[in-house]
Amino acid sequence: DFLLDEIIEVCFTKKNGDERKMLCTLKSEHIPAYNAPILEDESGTVENKSYMNVFDVENNGWRSFLIDNVKYIKTNL
Repeated sequence: DFLLDEIIEVCFTKKNGDERKMLCTLKSEHIPAYNAPILEDESGTVENKSYMNVFDVENNGWRSFLIDNVKYIKTNL
């Protein structure tokens, strides 16, 4: 998965119809320790597969977007 290996640019349409470009990743070295994800145990929680959760490196926080609303993804920035 390229999100685990690098920072990528994602362009998507927000719920309000605006277009948004975001530099994001899931690579741990780009996520500050205080912002690291909390790993849940296997409690039976169902993950919503229509959303992608990523770390926004420009705004230093977690963001999500609808996968169906992605216009393009740029890798190898």
